[in-house]
Amino acid sequence: MMRRIFLIAVCSFGLWSCSDLNVSAVETKPGEKIEVRLQEHKDVLLTPDNVLVTFSSVVGDSRCPEDVVCVWAGKAEISLIMENSRGASEQHTLSIPGLVSTPYQSASVEAFGYRISLVQLNPYPKHDTMNEPRVYEAVLVIEKLP
Repeated sequence: MMRRIFLIAVCSFGLWSCSDLNVSAVETKPGEKIEVRLQEHKDVLLTPDNVLVTFSSVVGDSRCPEDVVCVWAGKAEISLIMENSRGASEQHTLSIPGLVSTPYQSASVEAFGYRISLVQLNPYPKHDTMNEPRVYEAVLVIEKLP
């Protein structure tokens, strides 16, 4: 938690650029939707409100592989941590079903003046790569609420 407060403070006051700290910053405007691609364990700073969003982990991925016939489509769930500049944080779980066309308009969460939806989780499972380690990337749609 102290790391997040430090990152928010440093980027806010311009002591270092966020790129030097391996944190991307995205400027947001009320009512505007932006698409953000975020790898697992990475952060994005939403400015000017200085809300840090972290793709914490993949909670589960039971999506039916694209080259297999399944009885159930399955789903993938991710954990996001959102923290504002005052140090308040919230953890949220977002999910997306398997076998849907992307981008998918999933349920969203609202926190600190933002609405976030998970529209895609890559890579989509394939039968021949099920046991290989994956580097996940979440595609999020983030909207600054008016």
